[in-house]
Amino acid sequence: MQAKKFRYNVIKDAFANSQSSLTIEEIECERRGYKLTKTILGSGAYAKVKMAYVLESKQEKDKRLAEDLHIKGHNIVAIKIVSKRQAPHEYLQKFMPREIDALNATCRHYNVIQLYETFYSSDKIYLVMEYASKGDLLDYINSRCRRCVGIGEELSRNFFRQLVEGVSHCHRRNVVHRDLKCENILIDDNNVIKISDFGFATRSPSNKTKYLETFCGSYAYAAPEILQAQKYDGKAADVWSLGVILYAMLCGKLPFNDNCSLHSLVVQTRTKVSFPVRGACSQECQHLVRSILRFDPFERLTLNRILVDTWLNDGKSESPIIKLPRGTPVRVLTPSVESWKQAKPVAKSIPTKE
Repeated sequence: MQAKKFRYNVIKDAFANSQSSLTIEEIECERRGYKLTKTILGSGAYAKVKMAYVLESKQEKDKRLAEDLHIKGHNIVAIKIVSKRQAPHEYLQKFMPREIDALNATCRHYNVIQLYETFYSSDKIYLVMEYASKGDLLDYINSRCRRCVGIGEELSRNFFRQLVEGVSHCHRRNVVHRDLKCENILIDDNNVIKISDFGFATRSPSNKTKYLETFCGSYAYAAPEILQAQKYDGKAADVWSLGVILYAMLCGKLPFNDNCSLHSLVVQTRTKVSFPVRGACSQECQHLVRSILRFDPFERLTLNRILVDTWLNDGKSESPIIKLPRGTPVRVLTPSVESWKQAKPVAKSIPTKE
């Protein structure tokens, strides 16, 4: 009897020691079926994203997750960990619920990052999401662009079509993103685009235009109507941001320099977009970019018209708009994409009117 008791105590102590070597975050994740690693995929003031492995026991219980992992050929996920103690009250009460709601509303689309599970501890919030091994689009561009030439027209076309299809899905589900930028676009093993970071997302009814008042996002990607503090159509603002992203992929830099006064930035958005290298991309491609980056949101292309554009479909459909006269691209001195890594927020304090 004493021997059995001694053996039990040894096993109990060994288990306690193994648990004590784990962090609280690792223990919480393991209870949910995830093996949290030390690899940090991203971090901020009050949140970080870590890589984790899905345990077999978890896959047996969660068939949807198991199916997705089987398709991908790995058992890796990304877990976003938010500190309740460090995060602002407004973020926890407003923006975090919005992100979760938007991800749930737009789930099951190939080009939107998947949210598999959300769980909570006394001081942490955990979001278990799809893992994109190639990181964000900004780093992808910076690692490949040379001499004001981005990732190439063919790859840009491939990525942009996926991006437009993903945003179209969000809009059909009445979700506008409001912070589309290269840093928030992820890429997986198979060069599949994944739209992420829905913290500024909001609902927009499908049967009528809802004009928004919260000025959020990043200056370099923000539509002129947002920069001018006007009420705006979130869907049209998302389209503008898509045009900026397409330009960045093609040219390895962004079209507008926000290292200036707000007035000067607005003036830039009124001018015709120039391309830095003659022949860097086709005239059809340049025309699409300029048709998206229209100052007047009512003249801006809609997503439906972009999806049937000749260039986007590699000449397989007719252009939905009359082509404007071609202008010779003028070289402009704007910062490289790398200098936009820390893009400034449009507003330091977020109004709460919506």
